[in-house]
Amino acid sequence: MNAFHLTDIIYAIFSCRKEELLKFFSTYDKTLDIFAFLRLLVAIQICSHSEEYVPHIPVVASGDCSLEVWCFRRVTPAGVESEYLMMRALASALEVILIVETFQERYTQDIYTDPGVPRPAVTLLYNGNHYDIIYPCATSSGSSSHQAS
Repeated sequence: MNAFHLTDIIYAIFSCRKEELLKFFSTYDKTLDIFAFLRLLVAIQICSHSEEYVPHIPVVASGDCSLEVWCFRRVTPAGVESEYLMMRALASALEVILIVETFQERYTQDIYTDPGVPRPAVTLLYNGNHYDIIYPCATSSGSSSHQAS
């Protein structure tokens, strides 16, 4: 497992060079560690707030499986598809608003919102198989509407 270099990510973000970010995240060996970290974060969030998540996991709610085993099988392994519950846990752990657009439904699903507190929002497109990030269009001045402060 290759270690990603946080300093490279921070440099690319603060230098505002889209090309550098695209280059950094375009190789699977670098993003693998990031996804492993995010999956572990989701498992910790679900286990730490079990009262919120267990009712939505039938096999755990019925007592047929422990929450830890379920997370070990369904959340932490690479290549296992993320479900709505996992995306909700990720958004809650990161305190980021996730908006999910789908081809199948006519409405947008906000996964995490915190009333009264401005937060960055990330829009995802769910196509039935996986989630893709939808990037905002640049304004006419060429800058993104979501600037880092």
